[in-house]
Amino acid sequence: MDVVKEEQLASPFAGLQLQDAFNGRQSVENTVRRTLVVGAGGSGVLLATHMKARHVASRGKEQDSTRFLGFDVVDSPPIVTLQKEDVDEVEPEPVTVRLEQGTEYCRIGKDCDPTRLSQALNQNPDLNPGLQELLDHQPGRRFTKSLENGTEGERLYGLLAFFWSLAQVRNLLMAAFKELNDLRLPGEGRDPAAVSTMSILVVIAASLAGGVGSAISLPLCGEVKRAMDRLGMDVSQSLFLGVFFTPECFPETTLRLANSYETLVDCGVAQREGVMP
Repeated sequence: MDVVKEEQLASPFAGLQLQDAFNGRQSVENTVRRTLVVGAGGSGVLLATHMKARHVASRGKEQDSTRFLGFDVVDSPPIVTLQKEDVDEVEPEPVTVRLEQGTEYCRIGKDCDPTRLSQALNQNPDLNPGLQELLDHQPGRRFTKSLENGTEGERLYGLLAFFWSLAQVRNLLMAAFKELNDLRLPGEGRDPAAVSTMSILVVIAASLAGGVGSAISLPLCGEVKRAMDRLGMDVSQSLFLGVFFTPECFPETTLRLANSYETLVDCGVAQREGVMP
């Protein structure tokens, strides 16, 4: 397992000054703004972990108003270490953190066999409309690649992993919101008026160039909105911030520019149609 030290972070993270946005200190009527940081794909998860390390270094390890989540196709999320000279007085020793499996990190696409899935979808046209739509874009209506080596830069397989694990994604988001806000579903004793006025800062981080983050960042945004709606929260009261790493941040690959273009087009359409906040 790779351990990433802050000074070894690749160029997309060099000089990144986002801690003020992530640290939950933004004041709303003299209260601490609750913050949810969501990392999508390898770069997004690494950034979320990096921000969690900064958060722990500045605040200590006690639970507060910020939660960090990550979604990717690899089994083990990265580890980030801040050295002693980078840590303030709250944590005088080096800080090493990761997103915890099950409560902060979801390995999407786990146990998915694309070949067998293709057969099941072709045999049952009513099975999972989201996956059926993806299959329609494949020659011969067949998924031909395995997810064992990740998506290899193909956005369609990032979406395949996402829809395959959609139940786990939704469960993790709901758990994070409930823990973050002590929220309960309607009928569980929570004051609906108090819930509807809660202000949340939602940060979604991803790379435009890869096959996972570029594909699932927009659907993740939709799932965040879905969870908030289900809990009776007013999405319009919250602030959504997207942090995207441009293709110039990474080595050249065959799909780097194409993925970036498609992601930006998707975001533009979603904004025009009112899908994305």
